[in-house]
Amino acid sequence: MYRIGSSCMDLKEEGKGNRFVAMIDILGFKNLISNKSIDKVYEMLYALQSHSEYPGPTSIFLKRNNRRISINVKLRSRVFSDTIFIWTAPIKLTNSNAPIFLQTLAESVSELILWSLINMIPLRGGISYGSTYISKQGEIIVGQAIIDAYMVESQQQWIGAALHPSCPTFGLENQIEMCLKKYHIPIKNTEIVKPIIAIDWSKPCVDPLNWYSIVSQRKSKIPPHQIPKDELKTSTLRLTRKIVLKRIETLKNLAKSNYDKEKYENARTFVLNQSDGMNGSPLDISRSFCMDVIIPQILKGTNT
Repeated sequence: MYRIGSSCMDLKEEGKGNRFVAMIDILGFKNLISNKSIDKVYEMLYALQSHSEYPGPTSIFLKRNNRRISINVKLRSRVFSDTIFIWTAPIKLTNSNAPIFLQTLAESVSELILWSLINMIPLRGGISYGSTYISKQGEIIVGQAIIDAYMVESQQQWIGAALHPSCPTFGLENQIEMCLKKYHIPIKNTEIVKPIIAIDWSKPCVDPLNWYSIVSQRKSKIPPHQIPKDELKTSTLRLTRKIVLKRIETLKNLAKSNYDKEKYENARTFVLNQSDGMNGSPLDISRSFCMDVIIPQILKGTNT
């Protein structure tokens, strides 16, 4: 990965401050509790929390001084029943690292939704920025940002996540490698909140070596790191999309109401509307996957 001006930003002690917050809802949790043992549900929630605290580093291109920086942004999370909270350290919007805080949280939510869907756990989330108070151990989480995240999460009619309209984007939705995308988000009531920035969870936004082992359905004797990067990229994207669409179709068939079926159909439409990164399509993949695989190929003239 190309990194200029690397630094590390550790999470400071929680407390009062403005920060980025994500609230994620596990869809169909009532049926999950009814059909699985409490031990199985606990194991699932433990796995979800483990996947939510994305360690970074996140790489981002700063147009104003024409350079790329990469820092570590540590996230914290808590799980309460069917709700997952993820948050960053307090940060002012005037801080030059604020866009990276947002991108890191968005990537964490993207990865969590994708991983969960592959494991047949549909999620829906919202991201906001604002005033919060979070106790040191996360026992108390309160603030306007929590309310905003809940409002934007509960208004969406699909599997996916979106930013609250009041949440700044720093223009990240206009950068091809980022996972923030302008999209006509299906919502329940336009009078409450109308988000326009979605999280693209339709494909991996981290190292393909990790995702290839998750989505690969064949037992290869060749370790992933020995597979040519072109083949690894293509295989990862193709297998991910195939599995995601299959999982959505399965969940849609299991849904008992047309209302629930609509959520999965909306998610399917979203996936199909996102670039798959193959066959000459635009490449919308972020972080190391973009920097380690796509950019070198572009420089070599292998992609058009």
